[in-house]
Amino acid sequence: MKYQALILIFVILISLSVFHQTNVFSESQVVGGSDKTASISVLNSGEKTVSSDTDEKQSDTVNQTNNSSLSLSAVIEGHSVLKEETVENICLPLQTNIFLVKNLEDGKVVLENRSASRWPIASITKLMTALIALENMNLSSIIEISPSAFEKSAGSDFLSSGGKYSVENLIKASLIFSSNEAAYALTEGFGYEGFVSKMNQKAKELGMSQSFFEEPTGLSYLNQSNLSDLSLLMGYIYRNKPLIFDISRRSRISIREESSGKVKSFNNINLFAGQSDFFGGKTGFIDASGGNLVTLFEKGGKMFFIGVFSSGDRFGDVEKLLECIGQ
Repeated sequence: MKYQALILIFVILISLSVFHQTNVFSESQVVGGSDKTASISVLNSGEKTVSSDTDEKQSDTVNQTNNSSLSLSAVIEGHSVLKEETVENICLPLQTNIFLVKNLEDGKVVLENRSASRWPIASITKLMTALIALENMNLSSIIEISPSAFEKSAGSDFLSSGGKYSVENLIKASLIFSSNEAAYALTEGFGYEGFVSKMNQKAKELGMSQSFFEEPTGLSYLNQSNLSDLSLLMGYIYRNKPLIFDISRRSRISIREESSGKVKSFNNINLFAGQSDFFGGKTGFIDASGGNLVTLFEKGGKMFFIGVFSSGDRFGDVEKLLECIGQ
């Protein structure tokens, strides 16, 4: 009986050990049958967080950021805190993966992804066109839109071939309804090659090392920059040539054709125009670029640059990024 009792105790101990091993989870598990290993930690709230140790490959394809991991530099009481989050957790899904939010007051980047990526900027080009015209031409000078300028820009029913307009009104037309013929006319009034040369020279002066301008409208995909460079351009305009943003923030403008004296009114194609917190910006779109938009917004007494490239909803994305500031 003594030996039988010892054997029984030994069997019970072995059984308990086996049962315990089959009911204990290891800290590492294979997720979804794939070869990705995840570390699972149980929180007090009962929620689980999963952080993959498999490096994600960044795709060069735009508009696929819904689940990408991004770097957020959150500015809290003047201190920059770097932390890893996802777009969904910060400001809901965006329809672009090229964006930049930057405090123009201190130069700190608040939120960005691929902001150094060079990209066709389309009609955002016209910010530089307007700047060069403003710095080198008399606003009251009259320029005739040549047939060549009209043909190069594919024409429109906004301005007329042979029409005569002041430099100021041509700047307005290029910024408010993105008139290509107005942009071409400005270069012809100065000298085309010299004007474009000054555009690239100005970019160099401002430290826009990833920017190049082939022509003044943005119709060419060779007009390229990145959001980091464009924030430098916008900052310079904001501090030195605010008239450009005074124009681009208006919801509506009137333009006079000098020969006939006829005045036409046009609505701003920028949906933010007229908002009290919107201080200016420029849209851009060609097939090669998708929807581009650069803006300046005031929030909490500070001025912020917010820009997106190749967005499926450029105004919606900028609005979401604006909401992220300060969160």
